[in-house]
Amino acid sequence: MKRALYLYVKAFSDFGSMMDTIVLSSLILTLTNSPYWLSGLLLMGVAGGSASALLSGVLADRYNRRTLMIWSDVLRGLCLLLLLIWPTPVVILAVRFVNGCLSSLFQIGFQSEIPRMFGEDRLVVVNSRIARYRSVSMVLGFLCGGTFAVLLGYRWVLVLDTLSFLLSAAALLAMKWEREAGQGQSKQKESLGRSFAGAWEYLRGNSVLLTVLVVGLIDTFGSASHNLGFPLLAELLDAGNQAFVYGCIWGIWGVGNVLMTVLMPKIPRLQERLIPFYLGCTVLMSTGFILTLSSSSLVPVLVFAFLTGIFDAGSVTANGMIVQSVENHVRGRVVGVATFLGQFGFGIGFVVAPLLVDGLGLAKMVWVLHGVVIVSTLGAIGKYRKFRKINPTLSA
Repeated sequence: MKRALYLYVKAFSDFGSMMDTIVLSSLILTLTNSPYWLSGLLLMGVAGGSASALLSGVLADRYNRRTLMIWSDVLRGLCLLLLLIWPTPVVILAVRFVNGCLSSLFQIGFQSEIPRMFGEDRLVVVNSRIARYRSVSMVLGFLCGGTFAVLLGYRWVLVLDTLSFLLSAAALLAMKWEREAGQGQSKQKESLGRSFAGAWEYLRGNSVLLTVLVVGLIDTFGSASHNLGFPLLAELLDAGNQAFVYGCIWGIWGVGNVLMTVLMPKIPRLQERLIPFYLGCTVLMSTGFILTLSSSSLVPVLVFAFLTGIFDAGSVTANGMIVQSVENHVRGRVVGVATFLGQFGFGIGFVVAPLLVDGLGLAKMVWVLHGVVIVSTLGAIGKYRKFRKINPTLSA
């Protein structure tokens, strides 16, 4: 199987996962009629991803990443099938947590292996396509999840998602690519403590990369504000058509995402200027979210959401490429650290954001959280410029 075709297979798997999110949210609300259970469902996915991220990074450096990806796909599919037998709130939360762990393992293995699967000289093109397909999958998955659940029932949606995981596993099984000689063999006897210490020593010696990871942590903290804020904004704009307006906001944001992923491969020497590109996009992205959620009518909301989607795609894609650029022997652990920080920041943001909404209101909550992102990123830009003065040969 051609490796480029796998990106479509993964996009289909992402599409199934988005539908799964909608269906499980609806199912647990139907079973419990409680927003606390719904919050628990959302937090379980984040908790699972956080709990397994660091260990997944170690496993990605010790063992064959392709094998880890295959097993994580198979186990995610089997976990979903449990809900066909025991569709209870407790089992739903347990499956969500386990699949959060397995999703983290898959993503860390996949992100770490992209340079070897597709070639380091094609990172801009491949990552742009991955981000583009992910955006399309997210928008279509959100739109189709509820529709398919009504037409077919939640069981068939879960079966479809299971099949998408098994298809991904089968496609990976059919693919072959060169594995770095000796990868993992010298580390399998190394303790977990020494593995983590090795990753920390690597990051301590790379201040620029460590700065990027810290910005990523703060960025995901701020992102909780718009994930919570968009449905609230849609309610304020048109309470009678809240779901439609909510879908329109994410949809136009997705169009902006797709546009940036088309433009990125056309930007000359982007791979050599990833860090300033990432930091600049992050500032503009957070500014866009503030403007979007501070608007009081639909037209400016959609305009700002479109522009924000452009810079959001640039920020997320460039961040992934920066992390992928580290040496292969430590790449899994660095991706694991980045994933852990992202999940942790997102979880903390979801704790803080509702409290700020209650105390300050929607617009001020977004100003506070994304304001923190902007100020922190501007500080990182200043720090990066100092690095460049000390080391003018710093290419990224």
